[in-house]
Amino acid sequence: MMSKPKTLVLALLLGSLCVLPAFADHGVPGSAGVGDGALTNPRFLSRYLNLSSAQTTQLQSFLRTLQTAERAVLTARGPLCQQLRADVGAASPNPTTVGTDYLALIDNQDRVKIALTAFDTSFSGILSSDQLTKYDHLKQAIGLGDGKRADLLPECPPAPATH
Repeated sequence: MMSKPKTLVLALLLGSLCVLPAFADHGVPGSAGVGDGALTNPRFLSRYLNLSSAQTTQLQSFLRTLQTAERAVLTARGPLCQQLRADVGAASPNPTTVGTDYLALIDNQDRVKIALTAFDTSFSGILSSDQLTKYDHLKQAIGLGDGKRADLLPECPPAPATH
């Protein structure tokens, strides 16, 4: 039962990344409180960790990189899902083709995890030891600091309605 809440938190964090591009032009990514958006909210992190202006600027750059990676993943996911649906829906689905399509979706999802890890590594690298300790405690508080990786299955957007 303990892994379900951690998986949920990771899912919420990944889900919050879907919202980031919508907020990118407004300078307010994520949510204002501790939770699924705390690790991607520059205002919260700046205040919570007492970041210098140089660190805040670097954080914003890391977040832009993360947002760019997320957009690329989301852009690629739709066609991958469409291909999988088409191959599964064939009169005689080829298991190898369907498996290859599914693995492409897993690879696509792994790119989000890679981008999150790169963000975490880059951001952690600019923090003082006290700031890093607080940041690690924050990650643990929301369930991301235990080193366990939740392997979520890739999700596809709903198929377009055919009426």
